[in-house]
Amino acid sequence: MSEALVIIHLSSLDSYTSAAKEAGDKSLGDLLADALIEEIRKHKGPVYIVDQGWDPDRPESAPRLRVLNSLKRKVTWIHFDEADQDWDDFDRDVFRILERDGVDRVVLAGVWYRKDLSSGCVTEAYFRLQKRFPTRVNERICGLEEDIDELFEE
Repeated sequence: MSEALVIIHLSSLDSYTSAAKEAGDKSLGDLLADALIEEIRKHKGPVYIVDQGWDPDRPESAPRLRVLNSLKRKVTWIHFDEADQDWDDFDRDVFRILERDGVDRVVLAGVWYRKDLSSGCVTEAYFRLQKRFPTRVNERICGLEEDIDELFEE
């Protein structure tokens, strides 16, 4: 049995990067990319990236491209885009894959997350995964909505 690192919506790193730049911080996307690269590299269990599959062809895609280009280990990709799929599809696909692979605990990361659990795709994934697996969120490797809110308040 193993602890999985599940990254939710890596493509949304583009949105996080763009929102941070719009709010006046050009470094947040790169900082999150660096943290993701480090965690993926050092994580001992399996790594899953649940992603929308956006083309990385915009300037704000540069941090995500660095993450993609850094992948030197096996990663299981799971396509899920809440814009055109239901979260029940997430449950069906992700639970099946994690159970097939013998996962017994989950660490969540990705974009977007709010610490009070009021919104964000990582938050929604947390509520769903914790019904089946002991699940925790590693805020260090999440695109926090609070980070963007604080920038706009400055």
